[in-house]
Amino acid sequence: MGVGLLLDMVESGLGDRIALGGRESGLTHADVVAAARGGAAVISERDPSEVIYLGRNGPGYPQVFFASVCAGVPFAPVNYRLGDEVLAELIADFRRPLVVVEERYRDKVAGRDQVLGLDDFLAMARSSEPLPPLDVPDDAPAVLLHTSGTTSKPKIVPLRHENLQAYVFATVDFAGAAPDEAALITVPPYHVAAVGATLTNFYGGRRVVHLPDFDAEEWLELVARESISSATVVPTMLARIVDALDGRVAKAGNPVGPGEIGLLFVRGAQVSGTYLGKGSVLDEDGWFPTNDRAWVDADGYLFIAGRADDTIIRGGENIAPAEIEDVLLTHPGVRETAVIGLPDEEWGQRLVAVVVRDPRADITEDEVRSHVRARLRGSRTPDEVVWGDELPQTATGKVLRRRLVAQFERAQERS
Repeated sequence: MGVGLLLDMVESGLGDRIALGGRESGLTHADVVAAARGGAAVISERDPSEVIYLGRNGPGYPQVFFASVCAGVPFAPVNYRLGDEVLAELIADFRRPLVVVEERYRDKVAGRDQVLGLDDFLAMARSSEPLPPLDVPDDAPAVLLHTSGTTSKPKIVPLRHENLQAYVFATVDFAGAAPDEAALITVPPYHVAAVGATLTNFYGGRRVVHLPDFDAEEWLELVARESISSATVVPTMLARIVDALDGRVAKAGNPVGPGEIGLLFVRGAQVSGTYLGKGSVLDEDGWFPTNDRAWVDADGYLFIAGRADDTIIRGGENIAPAEIEDVLLTHPGVRETAVIGLPDEEWGQRLVAVVVRDPRADITEDEVRSHVRARLRGSRTPDEVVWGDELPQTATGKVLRRRLVAQFERAQERS
């Protein structure tokens, strides 16, 4: 039976317990097993050599995985972040695959045989007659993973049914999780950690919530909303979560220490705190929210770090444009500049520096980026430098960042 034995145990012992998604609207273990057996029929009809999964980690991932297990066909999750040429080379390693692809990545496999959209696959799985149980040999490959390939072309590593069974039985007790336990999964589907987390949480009876695109603030919100009791993160994610927690402690009204950035509030007899037609915006203690990010040095001097609503979130890290702009303006060839965040599929936002050059200077994009990199850490280096003749400003001289963002987003949509 291979890994299919685990599904049988789960169906009989945990069928009514929520397995995937929210507490109120998630799929039960029985729902997932039923979809797996229906999906196995969909796979068997196409008789592929492997099932390739191309998409993010989400509730569709375990359902396709378990469907492949039930069909006795190796499951091969591949990196959806790869360029088209590299991805094509990886897919070429397989003889006659069925590709199940999340709709947003469908263009990456356009023109290939045997391609099913993830939504279509799941719909077909729920409407198909379940495939009768198969006697899958324990030494048959269940999952095929690519190595990282840092020094050569990635190699394929097979994880056999017996490998996965041994891992699950040694790691977690069947139905050992309490009914209210929930796990938050953010690791990419093509990593072995995703395979392990899928199997152990399902077998242990722990509800799984997925966060397909990691964002530290969203991660924290999900933890609170879904009462998450365990989570799988890599060190980089953990560092960003800690940073976000530090920021939340500073936005909770606690004074920050020297050098720490927080939100700036002011009060006093000279502060109006009201707007015509809107009334007072002061809190109950008389504090006015300036909507500025600021910090105080060890001597008590106040420094403004930029507007709170200008914050750019790149790869889960909060970045203040003013920090980068201050450095850019120290370059003799930069007369004016504004740093903005534009949508990016991999990082959430990418850093774009719009620079007005001094007409007497002859500077390059590489020179500007090197100037920043030498003074700030790498994550603050602009991903792109765009030259401009002037920056849009209000009548009082404030740069209209939103107009810049809208301008470049429109240009990006047209390209």
